Amino acid sequence: ILSRADLRGCVLRDAVFKDAVLDHADLSEGDFVGASFEGADLTGVAAVRVNAEGANFEGATAEGSSWTGSRLFKANLKGAEFLQCSLNACDFRESVCDGADFSGSRGEQAHFEGASLVSATFESVKFARAVFDDAVMTNLRADEKADFSEASMRRIKAVEAHFEEA
Repeated sequence: ILSRADLRGCVLRDAVFKDAVLDHADLSEGDFVGASFEGADLTGVAAVRVNAEGANFEGATAEGSSWTGSRLFKANLKGAEFLQCSLNACDFRESVCDGADFSGSRGEQAHFEGASLVSATFESVKFARAVFDDAVMTNLRADEKADFSEASMRRIKAVEAHFEEA
């Protein structure tokens, strides 16, 4: 159990945190390249400007956490729950986010270029000026409260996507 652990600035490349409890830990400015957080509890973590390129977050729960300015390039977020998170200016380029739930999150100026967002959920979100160019958004769900104003969605593949209007 690493609840409330102070891991600021740590270099933990390829570390394994599978099913770990890291709730309310501070991971800010840490280097977690290639780390595995599969099934981890990341509720309320501070993860500002983290480098988690190629990290595995499959099935992780990160409700109410802050990932502002973090690099999750080519990360695996399959089935992850990033609920009510701050994801502003996050780099999710080429990440696999199939089945991930971003409901209630803010991801202004986030980058999802080339990401797979199959069956992902974006309900009551604010992703203004986010970039989704070349993303696969098949069966993506976004409700009437989802704000994608000024977002770039060039060349997306969005078969059976649901962008509901009020």
